Amino acid sequence: MFAEFLNETLLPALLTILTTLVTVAVGIAVTAIREWGAKQKQEWIQKVTAEAATAVENAVQMVNQTFTQNARDVDGKISLNQSREAMSMALIAAQQQLGVDGMKALGRLWGAGESVDANLRNMIEAAVHRQKPPKEYAAQWREE
Repeated sequence: MFAEFLNETLLPALLTILTTLVTVAVGIAVTAIREWGAKQKQEWIQKVTAEAATAVENAVQMVNQTFTQNARDVDGKISLNQSREAMSMALIAAQQQLGVDGMKALGRLWGAGESVDANLRNMIEAAVHRQKPPKEYAAQWREE
């Protein structure tokens, strides 16, 4: 009688409970792994982006100190060709600072090829505007 109860009622019930527990445990584990993976990816994106921003800021500062300041005319302006040359110099300097691994990481983040260069150019333009002195300061500096 106990064997019948065990085989017909208790084992199927235990099997159902065990299957449900395993399913819930696997679901929790999968969710935890996905959250961990998303966190790792976000940290990687932040690191790669921060490295690119630092390389661009350094490149713009270097080009400004070595090329742009010397290229300015009496009014403090540079020509369109000089501006293009400065952009190319900053792009090359940023690429060199990032190195092969940094450029590959940006390629994975932004897409390979022209997409990386286009994004770096946009970052360079923004850095140039951030590094420009305010007009009032620049006017005073030129007058002195």
